[in-house]
Formats: sequence, structure tokens, C-alpha cells
Amino acid sequence: MVRAMTNVRIDMRLISVDISALSARGIQTANVPTVVNEASADTALFLLIGAMRRFPLAMNELHTGKFNSQFPFRTASDPESKVLGIVGAGGIGQAFAKKAAHALGMRILYHNRNRLSDAKETGGMPSGERMQYCETLSQLLESSDAVSLHCPITPETRHLISDEQFSKMKRSAVLINTARGPVVDEAAMVRALNAETIAGVGLDVYENEPKLHPGLLELAKSKALLLPHVATLSLQTQTAMEATCLNNLMHGLATGKLLYTVREQEGIRF
Repeated sequence: MVRAMTNVRIDMRLISVDISALSARGIQTANVPTVVNEASADTALFLLIGAMRRFPLAMNELHTGKFNSQFPFRTASDPESKVLGIVGAGGIGQAFAKKAAHALGMRILYHNRNRLSDAKETGGMPSGERMQYCETLSQLLESSDAVSLHCPITPETRHLISDEQFSKMKRSAVLINTARGPVVDEAAMVRALNAETIAGVGLDVYENEPKLHPGLLELAKSKALLLPHVATLSLQTQTAMEATCLNNLMHGLATGKLLYTVREQEGIRF
């Protein structure tokens, strides 16, 4: 496909795009940074609370007429003072960390390709607190009561969370994914939930959207809080995304250079 783009010099997409091939042909590529941070973090916060409090089961009991007569409250956890592990501490991950620390009183761990600066680890956090860096993913998984994914999909992060990683999580832990579906091995996730290797999940993205693993639909009655990839689908966020894309595109058409490109093209001269 890239070879057929003989006259293209700018591409505004990122998912399923061969950045190396585009760069080799002098095609600048951009995503929409920063403007999606708050909406994505808000959605992760909703999923986190719902998964930890067993709201999928509560909603199913409401719909089946049981109300709360059989709700297993001993398996529902309050987030306060629990440990939240963030995988991928970019803009969205940092925004989510601040919300969870301030609103829910959670302790924050993070695993990232590179450690953040001291200013970013402490910036926006409650006084005297900071995001604690984990050198390995295993360390974060073993220590967290909730794990939230905020990393891009790359060959290295595809199925970053699979059977081995689920086995390292606490049995009482929940997994939140508002990043990209293929970061998680969906079949392994269903196995982990059915085997009670982990307690629950909150998902806005899926491995083969719009199709869902059939096991997830059944688990939505008890352990899986599911949304149909709507994290950024609000009036304000969509408007900001459109304005950002148009401003970047118009600048590129006027000057031949985008205001910003994807991280993989940093340092490349077009």
C-alpha cells in the first residue's frame, strides 16, 4: 500500500501503519497527542472502580431481579490505599496516575520504556507522593492490586500480557485496558478469569474489534466490565481531536512540515 502512495507526503494515521516504510518514502505521520489524555484517563478510572467493586456482577443481579440479595461483597474492594500499576507512563498514563492518586487515594507504580524525570514522577501528585518506578514488568504485576495498560501497540507490546503475566498477578487483582486490544492476549485473559487467576477486568479495547472473544461476553455477567471503545467519544474530545488534526494538516500543507510527527520519526529530516 505504501508503494502505491506516490504523491502522499503526510499521513495522519498510526494504527496498522508501517512507520519505517512511510519514513523511507518521506511521508510524515502524525497521531493526536495530548488532547485525548483526560478523556482516556477518565474512562480508565470508571473501569477501575467498576472492576474492583464487582459492578458487572451487581448490574447482572439487578437485571435478573436479584437486586443485591446475593452480592458477594467480600470480593469487592475499595480502591483507597491499594496499589495501582501503570504500564506505559506517557501522557494518558500520567493523567490517570494523578486522578487515581488524588480521587481514590491509591499508591502508584509504573513501568515504562524509560524512567520518568523526577519532576514528572512527582508533578501533579499529592504532596509528598510520587509515581514509583518498577524496572521490570514482573515487579509491577506482582506488587499491584490493579494494573492499567497505557502503552502503544508495537511488535514488542503485542500480547505483552498473556498467560505468564497473568500468573504473576495477585488473585485479587484487576486488569484495565484502554490502550490497544492486542496488547492483551484475549484468550489468555479469558482463561485467567475463568480459573480465578485474577479477579476481574475493565476493557474499552479488544484484540479483534469489533468482535469480542465469546468468553468475554459471558464473563460480562460477573467479572468483565466492557465498553465498546468509547474512551474518546465525547463532544469536547472529538472536537479537540478534529481541530488538532486540521491545524497540523494545514500547517503541513502550507510549510511542507507537520507541527509534530509520531515518536518514531523524531530526528528525521523530511
